Amino acid sequence: MVLSDLIPKISDTGDSSSNNYIRGWQPNALTDGIGYKQPFGRNYDVQFTINKMITQADFGFINATYQQFTGGTSPIYLNTGINALIMMGINDLFENYRISGGFRISFDLSSNEVMLSFENLKRRLDQQIVLYRQAIKKAVPQGNMLYSIKQNTNSVFYILKYPFNRHHSLRFTFTGRYDSFIFGSISDNTLKEPNDNRFWTGFKVSYIFDSGKELATNLWRGTKINIWAEYNECVLRYYDKLGFSNDNLFVIGFDIRKSVKVYKNMTWATRLAGSTNFGTARLVYYMGGVDNWIWAKFDSDNWTDLSKNYAYQTLATNMRGFPQNIRNGTSFVLLTTELRVPFVQLIAGRQVSNNLLNSLQFLVFGEIGTAWTGATPYSPDNCLYTRWIYNYPYIIKITRQVDPWVQGFGMGLRASLFGYFFRLDWAWGLEDLKIYKKNGMLMLSIGLDF
Repeated sequence: MVLSDLIPKISDTGDSSSNNYIRGWQPNALTDGIGYKQPFGRNYDVQFTINKMITQADFGFINATYQQFTGGTSPIYLNTGINALIMMGINDLFENYRISGGFRISFDLSSNEVMLSFENLKRRLDQQIVLYRQAIKKAVPQGNMLYSIKQNTNSVFYILKYPFNRHHSLRFTFTGRYDSFIFGSISDNTLKEPNDNRFWTGFKVSYIFDSGKELATNLWRGTKINIWAEYNECVLRYYDKLGFSNDNLFVIGFDIRKSVKVYKNMTWATRLAGSTNFGTARLVYYMGGVDNWIWAKFDSDNWTDLSKNYAYQTLATNMRGFPQNIRNGTSFVLLTTELRVPFVQLIAGRQVSNNLLNSLQFLVFGEIGTAWTGATPYSPDNCLYTRWIYNYPYIIKITRQVDPWVQGFGMGLRASLFGYFFRLDWAWGLEDLKIYKKNGMLMLSIGLDF
């Protein structure tokens, strides 16, 4: 007797009770004649579950976007001080939709961020909408005065991602941004300063190639390429009165990274990056230091050419061994290379279970780069060659000769501790073939290397 003999067929009887007996069954037969039960399909109802939850102290911004220009004496970029960060992400079972959001609260309750993102990954063309608000408050020196300023930025991003295959993709980003620059009323002069409000729209296209394969934390092999071009235009501005603006900003850049496996998980990583911009409004790059640098330092002696009508500022890193603003301008190029040695893994011959020991890395590095104004770093209108001395009632302009290229070299340690990836570098800077600081600079930061 086979199983099919025990399953009544509709054709065996005209009794409707047989239909009740086989309800929920779909009689089928395998090749050997054995029947089986075919379950009915059900519609998938979208249900979301939490896939990440972050509650921690933090030292950086949620979104490292361009920040409003503050005068070239004290950038307020990527150096927020310690603050509280709370992030949450949820997605559905099939990971067709992803929602994430978070906020960062500073201890003075003045420099805060809020972000909300929704992604539709159901089809090949990924879509994402991001709502973002950033508020920054800081004292900024301007000449002989100290200004208290607050910057509010409200942005919306609509992002389209189209992958050609597992390595190549295109990304399109449409942006709307409202900036408000507010002077604190701490003197008669600042009381008279009107607020500067601007509304920008923009478009960015990026080509991305990524063949990277993760070996361990901060250790990978492969190639990563990002080439982009973006256009931004200020369509409305309210300063003394509301009016249309013709300010525009066009930015192009590239970021190429290559990491090769040397021995087991020991890798040699190299990064070549550069960018330039033009238009009636400009973006200034400050070179020097590292990203998320704790207790960052800024060189106020290097002049920033205010005639360029800078609207935004950003960092060009890494250039270890120097403070921020060792070089600045509308263009930059930077080459960084470093050997990363996970010495505990190499001694043990494998990855160990202790996260701290497993993440310990020793590295040696070297880098060379420059930032400049003008056509080339050697153009006479490069602001690097100009120094101003203010000695009331005299203002003295000095033209100097200096090599625009700077170099940095040194060694460092990396480790994961309390959920953070700490970077400790001991670096020396070389400017005009002279050591910038004889004993070098000890630099502590948080985050992965480039």
